[in-house]
Amino acid sequence: REAFRRLEARGLLVSRERKGVYVPLLDQASIIEITRMRTALEVLALRYAIPNLTQDDITCAENAMHKGNTARDISTWEAANREFHAGIYRPCQMPRLLSHIDALHEARLRYMYATSTLIEWDVKSENEHLQSLEAIRAKDGRSACALMEKHIDDAGCILVDAMGSLHTQTDE
Repeated sequence: REAFRRLEARGLLVSRERKGVYVPLLDQASIIEITRMRTALEVLALRYAIPNLTQDDITCAENAMHKGNTARDISTWEAANREFHAGIYRPCQMPRLLSHIDALHEARLRYMYATSTLIEWDVKSENEHLQSLEAIRAKDGRSACALMEKHIDDAGCILVDAMGSLHTQTDE
């Protein structure tokens, strides 16, 4: 029961009294909600992380980018993407915030896997990560946060569009 409650709290399961527990349908409204929450929380984390980021943190982020660029499957790419984001946010030193960000990335995974054959993530994401790292290196918090906000919003739009295409394919 505790496991079900935890999965339900993360939006991965829905329980209905006397009807049981089920996995919720994939819908565009959820992607929009997840994206808006990610944008708000990740920009907040980045804003507070930048003053504390070390060269080691940046090197770890670069290594994660390299892993993502050489990934041959969505699972490996997504793990590297999460490692990149977690690495640049970790220095914010706000464990609750980081926990919520991680849960949002986890919620987004269902949509990533469902649309993985429709989307090529690596090239666009790599360029956006590079731009963000340049601003982070320069300790330009305003630019880094603006770039990250755009990066997350763009990724959300891509997912919404892909889900629309996926629904169109299944309707035909």
